[in-house]
Amino acid sequence: MDTRMEVWPATVAIAEGGAMLSLTWSDGRASRFPAIWLADNRAEFRRGDEGQRLSDVLELPEIVTLSRAAIVGAGVEVAFACFEQPSLFAGTWLRAHALDAASRAARKRAVTLWDSALGERIPAETYEAVTGDAAALARWLGAVDRLGFALLHGVPTRPGTVCEVVRLFGYVRETNYGRL
Repeated sequence: MDTRMEVWPATVAIAEGGAMLSLTWSDGRASRFPAIWLADNRAEFRRGDEGQRLSDVLELPEIVTLSRAAIVGAGVEVAFACFEQPSLFAGTWLRAHALDAASRAARKRAVTLWDSALGERIPAETYEAVTGDAAALARWLGAVDRLGFALLHGVPTRPGTVCEVVRLFGYVRETNYGRL
């Protein structure tokens, strides 16, 4: 995933009657962004650097179209027909979140597809092992990354343990919905 500013938006156009933003990058790659997706990802509806949503996608109008788009500095400003204020998207953010096939391929990680043999080799660790042994934690998290899941046995049933398990993956962030 290339998010360096060595690549920047070169041309921008509105397509499909305002339903799509077409963007060509300085390296020639083309990306398309659905208007509804852009509306759902407006920075003004997220909190600070953490990116927590302050609105729900269900609050968006049923039909979202773009009325204007322009390159502004190293970003793209778009105006939506259904909102008063335009939204500015950083070029680095758009590039990192581009939906085109080349961008998806650049972000692709090694995954293992599920098959009938998976039942014989379901990855599992114990809570005691992953919380006390870095190698066990690495194996368990690696399995989650490759397969999308891994079993964790012997997890205590005391209050707060769910957040302790989540903390094995990373920082547990308090949201406006609470910690859990």
